[in-house]
Amino acid sequence: MKALELFGQNLKKLRKSKDLTQEQLGEQLNLSRNQINNYENAMFEPSMETLLQISSFFNVSLDLLCNGYSDTNDVLLRNTLEEVQQTYAALEEPKRERFCKQLAFYSKVLAETDELL
Repeated sequence: MKALELFGQNLKKLRKSKDLTQEQLGEQLNLSRNQINNYENAMFEPSMETLLQISSFFNVSLDLLCNGYSDTNDVLLRNTLEEVQQTYAALEEPKRERFCKQLAFYSKVLAETDELL
């Protein structure tokens, strides 16, 4: 499957997951319904600015938006991120920086050490 087709399918899944019509999504992104339709049907390639705007709106990475959407992975990731955000919010300001550094370190260790996963 071509990258543009995959992007279009992912965009459509994301839009439907929020129960939005093409018209409603277009209004949110300041794009026309026709543009959304063209992206979903792989008729036109969006600009980098539009890709960033779409990924920001749906709160997903460009990689997820363009290369693959998994309902299961997205829900797991979203739940994990919410837990991290709640923990961060509960911390006093001096501890927040250390929390982020430790989280980034642990993430890097997991990425480099496949056996831990």
